[in-house]
Amino acid sequence: RSPTIRDMVIRCLTQMVNMQAGNIRSGWKNIFAVFYQSASDTNGNLVELTFQTVNHIVTNVFQHHFPAAIDSFQDAVKCLSEFACNSAFPDTSMEAIRLIRYCAKYVSDKPQALREYTSDDMNVAPADRVWVRGWFPILFELSCIINRCKLDVRTRGLTVMFEIMKSYGHTFENQWWHDLFRIVFRIFDNMKLPEQQIEKSEWMTTTCNHALYAICDVFTQFYEALNGVLLSDIFTQLHWCVKQDNEQLARSGTNCLENLVILNGEKFSPEVWDQTCSCMLDIFRTTIPSVLLTWRPSGIEDDASEKRYDLDIDRQSVSSQDRNPSERAHSQLSNTTEENWRGKTSE
Repeated sequence: RSPTIRDMVIRCLTQMVNMQAGNIRSGWKNIFAVFYQSASDTNGNLVELTFQTVNHIVTNVFQHHFPAAIDSFQDAVKCLSEFACNSAFPDTSMEAIRLIRYCAKYVSDKPQALREYTSDDMNVAPADRVWVRGWFPILFELSCIINRCKLDVRTRGLTVMFEIMKSYGHTFENQWWHDLFRIVFRIFDNMKLPEQQIEKSEWMTTTCNHALYAICDVFTQFYEALNGVLLSDIFTQLHWCVKQDNEQLARSGTNCLENLVILNGEKFSPEVWDQTCSCMLDIFRTTIPSVLLTWRPSGIEDDASEKRYDLDIDRQSVSSQDRNPSERAHSQLSNTTEENWRGKTSE
């Protein structure tokens, strides 16, 4: 618990990394485990010292010793995610997200190293190792940042997540896309939205809204690969957005559906057009204010009560007609008096 001892531990590990990085193998996991603990600290000096070392590892050590560090690559990304989620140091959070973006470059540039790496706990086909060891940890941790952080940090995390998809999506397999969008759709998960109404409204207006347009951009960019895998899920998500009480998100849902059809409609097969029209019809059915067409005043249960209600209305009309002569006379008297007064004033 002593800040002095924690500081000394970090300095020892930093010295070890600087002097012996080329000789470290399985030890990287332990190093990142310690750095992960430090990343959530409230001591500014300790967090800064730790982050400088992690920055050095990601930008320099991985550059020269990536094959030796593959086993701990997930731990490195998780450590960066923890820095990003430390709300006490927003500048460090933004830098951590930038480094996660930098990690994506390693996965893109060195896929063969990920395919060739073997481990006792790695029962994954070589073709999927790039996903399991590389892309999935990066995109999953970015989704954790989005779900845990305040608006500015989560917005940056969301932007970087979709930047990675747009930049490297051409290398993704179909099953990878399916797993990826299971992560992305967590952004809209009602069970995970904040309980407070104000925060929930802000979440929908900002993060959900941003994600919706970004999803449609990615879908349009990789339509050939995604239409058979994700189209029905995207339509379901658009429908969900349109049904929300948040008007901006509902409008964005219809705008995104319109953009999706305009930009990709020429490539739609008859089956896809059927799905699209069904989605539009469902949206019409669920958003028409049908309650207004069937509304009845409270307290009216059946036809008999409705007739009694009509009878009361009639009686009120009759009694008002009975009162009308005297009321009309009073009204005429008032009008005459008022005209006389106006005439005298004008004279």
